[in-house]
Amino acid sequence: MDNGAIILLAGTEKALRRLVKDGALDIARLCEKGRRLGRRFTYAAVAGLDAEINRALVALSDRCMEKTSEMMRSAARAAGLEEADDEDSVLAWVRASRWGENERERSDSYCSHLKYILEGWLAIGFAKDWSAALIAEKAASDLNPYLTPEWKAAVREGDYGPEILTERGGYRWGRGTPVSPAKGVALGAGAMVTAALRHSELVRYGRLGAVGYRVRRGSNYPCALCDSLCGITWPISMEVLPAHPHCVCYAEPVYYE
Repeated sequence: MDNGAIILLAGTEKALRRLVKDGALDIARLCEKGRRLGRRFTYAAVAGLDAEINRALVALSDRCMEKTSEMMRSAARAAGLEEADDEDSVLAWVRASRWGENERERSDSYCSHLKYILEGWLAIGFAKDWSAALIAEKAASDLNPYLTPEWKAAVREGDYGPEILTERGGYRWGRGTPVSPAKGVALGAGAMVTAALRHSELVRYGRLGAVGYRVRRGSNYPCALCDSLCGITWPISMEVLPAHPHCVCYAEPVYYE
């Protein structure tokens, strides 16, 4: 994988993480009116707050999708596509593929997940007199909150307001799904942008007369799936990359001699 592609992927994930962190901060500031409740804070305890937060989450989900589209367009340009409708075609292809399937549902789901994670951190943060910025940073981190000392203590004490802290069995977001809302949004966007880049490359190779391509490993990280794609000349019409989220394998065009 060329350095430009790595930079594009890293830039996408960084941008989406920043959006989630900023969104968490916006919501934490909305909740300042409930700071006096301390550990008994819940969204429902402040009149009208839940509706405000839901509107903020919809706006955050929209921003995440807009940024992903922006980065997919950048991927098309980075791959060398220059025709007027190329970028729109790339976006349409990714959204019709497995990588873009249920994009809205996925984005909304992680933003809703942020809401419940953040409620727990708000109750803990208000009890400890943390700033809104620190609370937002905690909620947007990659950590499973239940593994942090603060959440362990809150769950053990059991007298906090949010249900997420009183459910002693712990919060389970789903097998194989990131607990961190920021990480989940970033990985989803990264996969879509990588798919846009790989699709754009194959479109350009086809225009240059390539009849197929070979997959080359972009890292030394062990991956049986990626290994299984190598050593085969794939037709230009069959797209197998990215093989999985965070896949950094790339295509090498094959031409008739």
